[in-house]
Amino acid sequence: MNKVAVIGAGNWGKNLVRNFYELGVLAAVCDSSPEIIEKMKGLYPDIKVTDDYEEILKDDGIRGVVVATTAEEHFSAAMKALKSGKDVFVEKPMTTSVRDAEALANEVARRKDVVFMVGHLLLYHPVLNELKALYKNGDLGNIYYLYSQRVNLGKIRTIENVIWSLAVHDVAYFIALVPSRVKSVDCQGSDFLQKGIQDIAFLNIYFDNGVAAHIHASWLDPLKIRRMTIVGDKKMAVFDELASENQLKVYDKGVAMGKGLELYPPSLEIRKGDVFVPEIRMEEPLKAECSHFLDCIARRRRPLSDIEQGLNVVRILDASDRAIKSASMVNL
Repeated sequence: MNKVAVIGAGNWGKNLVRNFYELGVLAAVCDSSPEIIEKMKGLYPDIKVTDDYEEILKDDGIRGVVVATTAEEHFSAAMKALKSGKDVFVEKPMTTSVRDAEALANEVARRKDVVFMVGHLLLYHPVLNELKALYKNGDLGNIYYLYSQRVNLGKIRTIENVIWSLAVHDVAYFIALVPSRVKSVDCQGSDFLQKGIQDIAFLNIYFDNGVAAHIHASWLDPLKIRRMTIVGDKKMAVFDELASENQLKVYDKGVAMGKGLELYPPSLEIRKGDVFVPEIRMEEPLKAECSHFLDCIARRRRPLSDIEQGLNVVRILDASDRAIKSASMVNL
C-alpha cells in the first residue's frame, strides 16, 4: 500500500492527517510548530512526527506528500516534493502567484508520470457531484448563469485576501462545471480591517459560451452562508451546504416562449412546477478527496483536480486581484 506524509498539521492539515490515518496510509506528519508536534504525537503515537521536511523527502517508503502548510509556503513545499520524485497533493490555493503555478505546471509536465493534485474540495462533494451529473444528463438544460454566497464571520487571514481564501472554492467548481473557457473577470472588493487584504469581494466570471457566474465572498458577515444556485433553461437547482438535510433541491421552474393566440403574438411565460430532492449517498467530501488521491497514485491516473485545473484557478484569482486594483474588467 502506498504511504503518504502530511506537511502542515494546523487548522486544516489536522483534518487531512485524520483522514489519511483512518484510510491506513499515513506514514508521517511534519510541522514546524513544537505545540502541534506534541499534539500529533499524542493523537498518533504509532506515526512518525517530525519537524524535518528533508527527512520526509528522503524516505523511500513515502510515495505521496500532502502539502497543507500556509498558502505562501505551498509552492516551495510542492516543488521540493516533485523534485524528490514524490506524488503531490497540495491544498488550495495551489500557489499565491501565476508565476509559481506555471513553474509547478512545467515541472509536472517534465516529469510526465507524476501524480499532482490540488485540494479543490467541492469537486469531491457528493451533492455537487450529483448536481454536475444532473447538468451533464440534460436535466437543467443549458446554464444561463450561476452564483454563490460564501460568507461568515472569520477566519480572518493576514496574507491572502478573501478571494484566495474563500472564493477559490466556488471558482474551482464553476470552471469544472461549465464546459467553456473563462473569457474575462471583474471584481469589486473592500479592505476594511487590513490595508490591501480584501475582507469582502463580489466576483463576476464570464465564459466564452455566454454563461455568467457571480461569487460573493466575505469573512466579515453576521451570517454563515454556503449556498450555490444554478439557473438553466429547463430547471434550476440550489445547493445549501449548511442544511441539515435535503442540501440539493431541483426546481422545475423557468421561462419559455408561449404559443400565443390567433390575435396575439407569442409571449414569454413563467413555468412553475414541482421541487425535486435527489437521494444522495453522503460521504465526507475530504475523505472522498483523500481516497481519490490514493487511487490516482495506485492507478497512475490524472486527478480530477489536476495541475491544469489548479493553474486555471490561480489565473482567475490573480485576474480578480488585478480587476480590483484597476477597477476594470480583466481579460484572460
